[in-house]
Amino acid sequence: MNYMIAILPKMAGFLLLVLIGFTASRIGVIKKEAMSSISGFLLKIVLPALTISLIWENQTTFYTMARYGRMVIAHHE
Repeated sequence: MNYMIAILPKMAGFLLLVLIGFTASRIGVIKKEAMSSISGFLLKIVLPALTISLIWENQTTFYTMARYGRMVIAHHE
């Protein structure tokens, strides 16, 4: 299965939400002080949930992910 075809619609939706948030910030709907909280929510909650939903939806296994080359299990700063 071509995973890029499965990912593109979800990523397009995510990017649309980012653009809406950016526009809302520029016109003053969202205060600049709230942007760090929203960014943290997107990075710590939404992106992992998106990844898990894609894996679940496509019934992906570690074997199929490993066939695509290197796989990042965890990243610590």
